[in-house]
Amino acid sequence: MKIFWLLIVLLILLPSISAISIDLKPTYDSGETIIARISGNFIGSISSNNIVFYRDYTKIPFQTNILKLNGEYYIYTQTFGKPEGNYSIQLQNIQYFKQGLVENEDYSQNLTISNSTADFYINPGLISTNIPFTINIQNLRSNDLSLDIYENKTSSNTSSESPSFFDLLFGTDTSNNVSVTRTEIISGDHNRDLLFNLTKGNETELRFIELKSSNTNYKIPVELIVTDEEKIYPSSHLVFSPTILNFSMSTDSNTSRIVYLYNDGTTDLENISFTIDDSISKYLTLDIENIDSLKENKSIKLTLKFSSDTEEKNFSGTIKANYSNSYAYLEVFLDFLKDYIPLPGNNQTILDPAGTVESCSEKNGSICSEGYSCDGESEFANDGVCCLSSCIQDKVSSGGKLIGWLILILIGTALIWFFKTKYQK
Repeated sequence: MKIFWLLIVLLILLPSISAISIDLKPTYDSGETIIARISGNFIGSISSNNIVFYRDYTKIPFQTNILKLNGEYYIYTQTFGKPEGNYSIQLQNIQYFKQGLVENEDYSQNLTISNSTADFYINPGLISTNIPFTINIQNLRSNDLSLDIYENKTSSNTSSESPSFFDLLFGTDTSNNVSVTRTEIISGDHNRDLLFNLTKGNETELRFIELKSSNTNYKIPVELIVTDEEKIYPSSHLVFSPTILNFSMSTDSNTSRIVYLYNDGTTDLENISFTIDDSISKYLTLDIENIDSLKENKSIKLTLKFSSDTEEKNFSGTIKANYSNSYAYLEVFLDFLKDYIPLPGNNQTILDPAGTVESCSEKNGSICSEGYSCDGESEFANDGVCCLSSCIQDKVSSGGKLIGWLILILIGTALIWFFKTKYQK
C-alpha cells in the first residue's frame, strides 16, 4: 500500500520534476556566499554565461562559478560588496523538457540580500578534486570567529538548515548524523586556508562539508574523484598546504610566500624533488631543492621567493613535488601590476596543516647566526634550520687573516701620511 501511494505521488509530481528548480535560500546576509543547486532536464549543457543576476530590473555583474557534480549543476558566487535589496537569478538561452515538451523560456527565481552581515564567506564554494584541498575562510567580524566543521556529510540540501522535500520523502538527509569533526578559530577581520583531506571510497562520489558559526552556515559540495591510476597505485599521502597561491605584486619587485609540504601518511617518504613549470620558473625560486626524508605525519616549511619584471602581465603555473610514481601539486596564479600596493592581510599566514612542525626552541635547539655553523645534527623547524648541537664560528682562512692585517696597515700608513703632511705646512 505504501508503494502504491508513493507511485501516485510521483505521478502527480512528474510534470514539476521535469521542469527547472533552483535550490536557493530566499534571503542571504550581506557578504554571504551563495551556493545553489540547479535541477532540470536540460538539453545540452549550461555555463556561467547562461546565469544572470538582476537587482530589481537592473542587470548586476556577479562572477558565477558552475560545476556539474553527480549529474546536477551547482553554482556559487559572492554577495560581498553588493548592496542590499531584491534580486533575481535568471537562466537565459537554455532548452529543457517541461511536461514532456521542449521549452526555451528563461527561468527566474527571486532572492534578497539583507542589511545584516554574514559571519564569514568562503572561497571556493564548490570542489571537484582527486587530491586534498583548501577552502579560504574570510572572517567578516572584528572579533574571533569559532567555526564548527562537519566532514563527510551526505545531505544534498545546500540552501538552508531544514531538509528539502526530497530529503524528507526518501530519508536522505543526514545533517544530524555527523558530529563535529573539528573546530577552528579565525581571528577578527582575517582569513585562513583550511586544509581538508577526506578519505575516499573506491569510486568517485559526492560529499558535503558543513561550515557553521553562530549565524552563518554553508554546505559545500565536494566531488571526490577516484582516478584509474589511484585504483592501481596507493595514495602518496603528500600534499601542499595551501594547494593554490593566487596573488598580485608590483612590477620590478620581490616578495615571498610560505607554504607547507605535508606527509599525512603512515610511512616515511624519501627523495622528494620539485619541478616548476617553465611559465613561472624564471620568476620563482625555492629555498629547498630536494628533501631527503619527510617522516610520517610531518610537514616541512617552504619559502617561495618571487621576482617580477618591469612589464605588467598575468600568468599561472604549477609546482610539483615528485615522490616515486606519485605527485603533489601547488597551483600558482600571479599578476604583475604597476605601482601595486597590497591590501593589509593579503599575505596571510599559512599554518602548518598538521601542527607538527615545531619551532627551534621547542626542539631544544638554536638557529645559528650569520658566520656560525651547526657542529652536529640539524632539522627543519617552522622558523628556520634548527641546530640540535652547538653553533660554532666559521673558520677564517689564514689568507683571509693576512689580507685583513694588510688592510689595517695600509689604513694606518695613510693616516700617518695625512697628518704628517698637514702639520708640516
